[in-house]
Amino acid sequence: MVKIFSKILTAGLVLALLLNVTGCAPKQKDKDSGGGEISETSSQTSSTVAKTDSSGIPEKYKPDPNKQYTFSWTSYQMAPLDSDPYILRYFEEKFNVKFDLWYIDMSKYAELIALRVASGEVPDLFRIQPATNFLNYYEQNILMEIPRDVLEYYAPEMVAHYKELIGPDVFTKYYNFDGGLYGIPVIQHKNIYRKPVLYRGDWLKNVGMEKEPDTIEEFEKAMYAFAHEDPDRNGKKDTYGLSKEGMSVVYGAYGYQPNIWTEKDGRLVFGGIQPEMKEALGLLRKWYADKVLDPEFVTGEKVGSLLGVPFIQGRIGFTCAGAFHNWVPSFPGRMDVSPSRAEMAKLNPKAVEELVFGKPPAGPNGARGVLRDKFFGDLVYSFGKQLEKEPDKFSRLLQVINDIHFVSLEENATAYYGMEGRDWKLNEYGTVDPVNPNWKALEASKKGGHIVLQCFNYGPMDFKPSPVFTEWMDKHYFREYGMMDALINPLPSISKYKAELDKLREEAYTQIITGDKPLEYFDEYVQKWKKAGGEILEKEANSEK
Repeated sequence: MVKIFSKILTAGLVLALLLNVTGCAPKQKDKDSGGGEISETSSQTSSTVAKTDSSGIPEKYKPDPNKQYTFSWTSYQMAPLDSDPYILRYFEEKFNVKFDLWYIDMSKYAELIALRVASGEVPDLFRIQPATNFLNYYEQNILMEIPRDVLEYYAPEMVAHYKELIGPDVFTKYYNFDGGLYGIPVIQHKNIYRKPVLYRGDWLKNVGMEKEPDTIEEFEKAMYAFAHEDPDRNGKKDTYGLSKEGMSVVYGAYGYQPNIWTEKDGRLVFGGIQPEMKEALGLLRKWYADKVLDPEFVTGEKVGSLLGVPFIQGRIGFTCAGAFHNWVPSFPGRMDVSPSRAEMAKLNPKAVEELVFGKPPAGPNGARGVLRDKFFGDLVYSFGKQLEKEPDKFSRLLQVINDIHFVSLEENATAYYGMEGRDWKLNEYGTVDPVNPNWKALEASKKGGHIVLQCFNYGPMDFKPSPVFTEWMDKHYFREYGMMDALINPLPSISKYKAELDKLREEAYTQIITGDKPLEYFDEYVQKWKKAGGEILEKEANSEK
């Protein structure tokens, strides 16, 4: 896999300006080269002459069992804590610690946390989102270098889980700069599954198709039938084949996705400028002209928090909107109800019963695929540099994180849902069922649960899915044909150029599809993309193997 160079260039974000308001600290000093296996002593500890115990870990990292530590902690908090945050209190008592939770409005999280950091406030456990902001904080010298040997010793289950899922080099590959580890990305277990490939099964039957399409030609036939053969049998011409989210399988049939990086001939390339995308755009352009592609595709398929709205309302017959958990049926261990599926059931319960989950159609050269998000999404946790002066506190924080997230299903469920017996119970499959069928993530968040404390992975279903669920997902190809971004770490200049490059791509693709620009404009767009910073990003992405 291609990796970026370790010497970091300062990224030119507004965030960086915010961080400099009060006078920034010196840049992170160069470290001695390290980055060996996880069991190796990091540069931070190897340069320290200190007493050690039999484990080889310096004694300064040993937590004091008689001391009550207080951790300042930022996470995804949907609302301020209410008057009885019993999930929070349970863990404070269990671990004999205090949590100083910083409630920050998630809709403005990046801006608000930057202002607090600029005023000199840095949390012990530091949620960084979007992950592209990580480099700015690293450059400000406010992040602690995480000693790899200490991490392994005080969070052994966490280390084992990351290694098993991602690979043995996970802590020497991700968020490593100048030989040191500075961040731990959040595992998104659900991202072993790709986005859904979802058809109105009743529409397929109504237009005479006995099974879902397997090739792009069959897919095109289905989309034209959805648009022109009255698939809902209401006697009106008010349906279309697909909208914006469904385009993912069209791009995938030509080998790329327009908004991610892919490895090609030993190099990373940006999918949106590959010549095959011109072919895909030509097909979508034709569908738009023939009123097969929803003319309102530009607005997307999301209304509020609800995904796949045109599909739910019966305007289109195909979608890839959202993720599997927006659409799949209920299974043991799933306390969350699939929101899009539930909304569709209110309008047309029969249609929900006949939904068809397929695989992406194969393109001219056999390629097929749909987007799949990374195991590590746009989110990383780091530790405030002040913990270097309190190494015992840092180790205790590692223990708490490890025990909440990675030791037992029961603790994992408690941190996410609430108290056993009161909020959840184990079922016959050894996974979690609700005691209260109306359980809501918002209410759990107010109690200190959901991903307020349980923030390094996303719930007991992720921790231990039921065999019934796993079998169903595998039967419907959800582990196959996913196309994932090949970038490992944020590129040094991504913050400087990303917004403009995204805008340039969106405009060019839309103009070509709608006919405002000729198909040949794609070649001009590619040159504009390179000149607007894309060429710099290509060099950074391939600067080191």
